[in-house]
Amino acid sequence: MSTVPHKIGVIGIGAMGTPMSSNLANAGYKLVIYDADPARAQALAATHEDEIAENLTALGAACGTVITMVPNGRIVREILCGKNDSFKDCVCATLAKGALVLDMSSSSPVGTRELGDVMIQRGLDFIDAPVSG
Repeated sequence: MSTVPHKIGVIGIGAMGTPMSSNLANAGYKLVIYDADPARAQALAATHEDEIAENLTALGAACGTVITMVPNGRIVREILCGKNDSFKDCVCATLAKGALVLDMSSSSPVGTRELGDVMIQRGLDFIDAPVSG
């Protein structure tokens, strides 16, 4: 039996993250959402009854899958690994081994490969799945 939660965390409720989250919620998935602008998360949560994460560590603890949809790879890495890869106040501080991280941000391929190696070393699955508008 897996100890990984079945909720999907979505980080980045902007031009791409909002419609993606809406589609997932409409398909019946339970979402935990987070955005640097709390008003964006609140607006989406009110529409779909999504859970809003108080912070990144709370999102990591609540979810078995995490999707990042933010402007660049530097932000993705800080969200997942904390400032200077401290693994404090970040998603990976509480994300269960065996969880899945999907990076849908527009990031440098080299940085994404390096981040993927870090995720694998932490016992996480990592998929690079960038989208563009």
